[in-house]
Amino acid sequence: MTPIVIDYETFYDKDNGPSASTQGTYNYVHDPRSYAYIMSVHSEDLRWVGTVDDALKHPVVSSESFWKNRQLWAAHSNFDAEWSGRYFPAAVGTNWKCVLDLGATEQLPHNLAGMCQVKFGVKADKSLRDWMNRKHWGDLDAERKAEMLRYCAEDARLEYELIKKLSTPSATEQALAEHTRMINRRGVRINVALAETFVERLKQSVHEAHLQLPWREADAP
Repeated sequence: MTPIVIDYETFYDKDNGPSASTQGTYNYVHDPRSYAYIMSVHSEDLRWVGTVDDALKHPVVSSESFWKNRQLWAAHSNFDAEWSGRYFPAAVGTNWKCVLDLGATEQLPHNLAGMCQVKFGVKADKSLRDWMNRKHWGDLDAERKAEMLRYCAEDARLEYELIKKLSTPSATEQALAEHTRMINRRGVRINVALAETFVERLKQSVHEAHLQLPWREADAP
């Protein structure tokens, strides 16, 4: 299938609001305070960037075939896949591949800026993205909006160039990467009842150990 890169710019507030770094991808994407305001698309036959509202009306991007008939890529695929599912029902359950996984195979830095520095000698500038902390799309003037559109489009372009530049991982590496991403999406199942049993056993062990201390106080835990 034709590879295509998807990239979003989203509202975040590292200090007092929604943030993927503190909430995790799923909770951040589905926090009612967070939203995506720009989407960019980059492939050999389609290069587009605009607001998410524009994307929802785009004759190609909003179509079901766009999501079903292409190999979807992103730097952090779980992140962009979750955002796509929030806005485009056809994107739910689609198969994604991760650009950072390609870099891991070659032991590259685990971020887009570092990968570009090593492979292209150009470090992707993230200062504008950092500047957007706590800032809403609707509060930006026309010049800043144009900067953000260019920034998002350039990220998607760089990711696409990395896909072409980096070697394809082995089948085993790809399967392991997909399994790791699945764990990240689903979490790890925990037997709560069994865990609580172990907690009680540990409490009892602590109590018994305390009783063996010659200098213990009369009121043992």
